[in-house]
Amino acid sequence: MVHRARLLLLGPGYLWHLHQLPGRQHLQLFRLPVSAVAQEVAQVKEGSHEGEIISTLAIAATQMMITLSAFTDAIFVSAIVSLLPVPVVAAFDWLLPSVYGAIVVQFGLRNWRYAAMAVTASIVVVIYSGLPGWSHIPILVVVMVALALFTHKRRMWVSKETD
Repeated sequence: MVHRARLLLLGPGYLWHLHQLPGRQHLQLFRLPVSAVAQEVAQVKEGSHEGEIISTLAIAATQMMITLSAFTDAIFVSAIVSLLPVPVVAAFDWLLPSVYGAIVVQFGLRNWRYAAMAVTASIVVVIYSGLPGWSHIPILVVVMVALALFTHKRRMWVSKETD
């Protein structure tokens, strides 16, 4: 009930927030209640063939609503951004680096070596590679995944709590 109230009060932005939740949280917070309510409204038994059909249609409808919501939000935001002053729009260029910086700090708090590897790889790719700017993030993602696999296979940097 609380989520339905939030949905009505906050509208499309809340739908987009729910869409961004990882796997199980997303299912527990939104999909399962929608499925249960749809089956209750349709007066079908849960687990029956009719219940599965109603559940599937309800979940598909919510996904379409989330997609439509994201689309309208994107149009709305792009219209608002076009009205903003140039210095404010230029500040958006720092959004992605700040998010990645926060992720590096989060992993660095777990184990400083992770942050050191990420920062070192970033410096090498961004400053010394001479590659175009658009290629930095994909290259760094591939490099960091490769380093993670390399260190995981050799059980490097594994803390004693995880053994």
